[in-house]
Amino acid sequence: IELLRDKSRSNNIWNKAGITVPENITINDHNDLMRAFNNFGSEIWIRETIGAAGRGSLSRPTYEEALAHIDSRNMWGHTVAAQHLGDSQNTITWQSIWYNGNLVVAQGRKRLYWAFANRAQSGVTGLTGTGVTINDSNLDDLAILCIKASDSEPHGIFSVDFTYNQHGIPNPTEINIAKFFTTHHFITKTGCNMPDILVRLAFGEYDEPFGLLNPCESEMYWIRGIDIIPILKHHYEIDEKVSEYKKM
Repeated sequence: IELLRDKSRSNNIWNKAGITVPENITINDHNDLMRAFNNFGSEIWIRETIGAAGRGSLSRPTYEEALAHIDSRNMWGHTVAAQHLGDSQNTITWQSIWYNGNLVVAQGRKRLYWAFANRAQSGVTGLTGTGVTINDSNLDDLAILCIKASDSEPHGIFSVDFTYNQHGIPNPTEINIAKFFTTHHFITKTGCNMPDILVRLAFGEYDEPFGLLNPCESEMYWIRGIDIIPILKHHYEIDEKVSEYKKM
């Protein structure tokens, strides 16, 4: 838990395991910040090492903006600068449950956009606007590799975040350890009730197969907002509605 909640430490683990990750520089003082800007130039991403919802993140700031930001939040020593991955909108999450080193179930989901992205300088708010279920065996393999590199015998909830770089390669950015994603009800409504599976595992009542990958139907969209109930729609339903509007 202590390893994975620290984005800098987990990044180092994945880098040593040969997994593609953005270069990171820990910002302890002004010299580190200047070195980061010399390395990354304008294509720089800054974030706090611990925290959710894009805490302390800046996308392509100037040196003066970054300096003022770190100073104002007293972020020295728990901030990293990283090579900007290019597309914060092209992100994948991979939610999974493990039991004594064995994968029980996992489901991939693509995020189409961050809700209220224009309220944050970085565009990242931690609030998924609309997500869609996916089934990507290559991503499954990569997520498992990231988890196994962090824990040789994973046990419990491991939820992996990926962002794609300019070359279309998914980079792990963090693993949400011991907790489901906020949108876990999306996966439940689509056919895989992971909280129920977790409880049955805890009480020794789970008698279904292990190693279940992407059990939910692909291209199911979970459309969310504030003060509204989320709705679940298949891709074809959305296409039909778009066609209707075009005829109006």
